[in-house]
Amino acid sequence: MQRIVIIANGAAYGSESLFNSLRLAIALREQQSDLELKLF
Repeated sequence: MQRIVIIANGAAYGSESLFNSLRLAIALREQQSDLELKLF
């Protein structure tokens, strides 16, 4: 089992980095079923 922690820090508007971190979390979760993913 893999454990991944993603700390997303950014403005809700005007920056794509927060949105991209959410997209990354969704993609990782879809690929691996035995993944423990925490998103802050």
